[in-house]
Amino acid sequence: MTSLLLALALCAGAAFADGTALWLQGSPDPTLTPGMSAATPQRLAPPAAWTEVDDAAVEHLAQELALVGPLKDQLDGELQIMRRLEGALAAVDLVRAQDRDLAWRALVFQGYAVHRYFQDTLAADPAAAPWRQALGGVGGELAVAPWLRAIALDPERVPTAEELPDEPQRVAYTELRARRLLEPGATVQVEGAATLVVDGRPAPARKALLMPGLHQVALVIDGELAVRERVDLAAGETRTLRPLASAARLQALGETLAAAKGPVLLAPEVLARLEGLEAPVALLVEVDGDTRRFDVVGTSAVPLQVERERRGEGGPALVVGASVGGGWVYDGNFVLQNEDAPESVGTANAGAPVGALSLGGEVGAFAFGLGVDLAVPVGAHHDLPVGEGRMRARPFPHVALGHRLIQVAAGPLLPWHLGVGPRLSLPLPDLRSGPLQLVASYTHGINLPLTDEAGADFEPGQARLAWLGVGGRWRSR
Repeated sequence: MTSLLLALALCAGAAFADGTALWLQGSPDPTLTPGMSAATPQRLAPPAAWTEVDDAAVEHLAQELALVGPLKDQLDGELQIMRRLEGALAAVDLVRAQDRDLAWRALVFQGYAVHRYFQDTLAADPAAAPWRQALGGVGGELAVAPWLRAIALDPERVPTAEELPDEPQRVAYTELRARRLLEPGATVQVEGAATLVVDGRPAPARKALLMPGLHQVALVIDGELAVRERVDLAAGETRTLRPLASAARLQALGETLAAAKGPVLLAPEVLARLEGLEAPVALLVEVDGDTRRFDVVGTSAVPLQVERERRGEGGPALVVGASVGGGWVYDGNFVLQNEDAPESVGTANAGAPVGALSLGGEVGAFAFGLGVDLAVPVGAHHDLPVGEGRMRARPFPHVALGHRLIQVAAGPLLPWHLGVGPRLSLPLPDLRSGPLQLVASYTHGINLPLTDEAGADFEPGQARLAWLGVGGRWRSR
């Protein structure tokens, strides 16, 4: 039954899943935006600034390049050169001009190892797949991938004998470079007020004509490194980049929205950052303990008229609920206490309409309250002898405690058991206020020590109650 309750909760959440809630101020509270994916400026726009981690990566690449040099004279040392330099190169983002020379020399020497190890088998050997790349516009011929990256990085530079130790590799590099220079160039440009940096060099007029291949691009906005990205450009391609708002820029937007009295026009870099989110997009800001929501409509953030308190920071609320539904009653006493009842599974089990009333309170996510469920088993032999009469209705007055969406309820499952079990109360369509609710409950009857009218010990049979229903819900705030 616990699995059933969990499945109901997940299905209900999926039914209302739609869009993204970007919390510009305050901690995400999914109860205020049910079903929407939560995001924050830090997660949406991770920092692009140069850090000590980047310094360490550059230093590591320099150390590896120095250490792998002697490996060229060892058996299969080329494989170690390729792999060690690949890992070190992958960790370096080329956004500073001072790192260009190191990256170029590492790529040239890595390509040296590739060419020397595979030689004429580069195109056919499956093991060479990570180290080869097709030449655009040259009939799909395969070439040494690290050399293509080195040529794209600095097409004017020709390796020395120290940088490429063997004559066959120097000749092969020179021929590949000559072929590459015959291909049409590629263009990368940036929209808006951002400085474009390509492979560590600022581009004049926010536009750069480049050799085809893999390049590191970065955008500097207001003097700060805001975006860094690797782009693979084909011959003749023009790639246009749009500046994306940084986390600090999004947080500044939150301050603007917190003070806004109406719609706010969003900057192009903010819109570009939001384009990758699942629509619709809601922007949320915290103002004096309340949460304000703005929906992104076109190029503007439009405020909603309703403001709601965030979970855990408002005062207590009174909650009243009423539900009807149906379910299942199992009671071994239907067989044990009815002399004319047949001993069968059908006798111990009964369908039952159920009604429920509840009165309680909520403080943030915590909920507590009193309630009563009333199940009425239908069918023959589904009543019980109690005193001088018979009892068909099965009341379950209880106390409920827990999260406001799911609690544990306990109380007497009349006439002879202590009932305890989980209860799901899911407000719809708003997971906080309702005004409707879905209720699912399971109650397990625990046998109590009893005596009958003659004073003899009496042990009732097991009893259980499970039901599902819908109803109304009123919350004071």
